[in-house]
Amino acid sequence: MNDESTFAADGASFGDLLKQAIQEVDAAQHTAAQEARNLMTGEATDMHSAILAVQNADVSFQMMMDELEISRATLKRDLAYLRD
Repeated sequence: MNDESTFAADGASFGDLLKQAIQEVDAAQHTAAQEARNLMTGEATDMHSAILAVQNADVSFQMMMDELEISRATLKRDLAYLRD
């Protein structure tokens, strides 16, 4: 997930941003799986690329989860404010 794609969608709904984040994480995970598969089958010998792809997928997933947690906390805070 890059910052440009996340913030370039000014005016997009939360659902649109969430869908985009999930698609980006999914793409990173597919790339990591393909890199690992190529390494295991001998189609590729560059272990560094496979490791970087796996780490990129992991970081992308963690960032998405952090963003969701922040959104959830913000929503709870706003709801509590509106109730008072």
